[in-house]
Amino acid sequence: VSGREYCGELPPAAGGTGTSGKSGVPGESGEADGLSGAIRRGLKADAAEAARTALAGGAAPLDVISTGIVPALETVGRGFETGSVFDLAVVQEGDRCPVCGSPMKAAELRRVARFHPVDPVCAAEPSLTFFNGQRKAHVPVWSAELDLTAFLSAVTESCDTLPRELAPFDTFVCWDGDEAPAALSRVIEALEGRGLSVVADDRGGKSADREAEAAALMAPQTVRFSAGDTPALTMTENGASREYEIEAFISSPEA
Repeated sequence: VSGREYCGELPPAAGGTGTSGKSGVPGESGEADGLSGAIRRGLKADAAEAARTALAGGAAPLDVISTGIVPALETVGRGFETGSVFDLAVVQEGDRCPVCGSPMKAAELRRVARFHPVDPVCAAEPSLTFFNGQRKAHVPVWSAELDLTAFLSAVTESCDTLPRELAPFDTFVCWDGDEAPAALSRVIEALEGRGLSVVADDRGGKSADREAEAAALMAPQTVRFSAGDTPALTMTENGASREYEIEAFISSPEA
């Protein structure tokens, strides 16, 4: 249902009551059905069909308007005033959620997968059966299509780093300057000993440039050697950074 055709009516709070009563129009069965229910839920096509059904059932046109349409519109109007009904077509980013009160954020619905039954001729293949404990039954055969580009785009838009399950490597190692740190190979061995796959940028240069590359690669974990009188390294993971003495990092199995 598109936002321009839908006004969402919030469910009643625990212990409360929703919008009450039947409309009195012939063929109306209650709150969620018929003409009044369709109008309250903003379902234009359903409301039109319910009105035609009521007229075909012998209801007078004025009765349909006075006992079905008008009361439902009044209910929706009161809902807009109290915040229990909202129109998706006019909701803006930053508006307060009518349920929890938090500011709402704009989002995009993106199809990342499609599932559908295979051709019926293939599904009727006699060999595609299994024993369900009582008899042979046909295997439900479905085809699945996954759009990896859309899937990865959806993941990266909401994360600063890739999940380890999707990242091509676990740890990105960089340093400041052109000379590789003396402890580089030992640190890499320590990381790999913890079951991590490691990529070290050996081109040298400013660490700020290397960190920018790490951010672009969305590495789950970044280890940066810092220069100084007392060489150390900084490990960044999940947005949090922690500094270690090199020897302590190498010797600690939990670093």
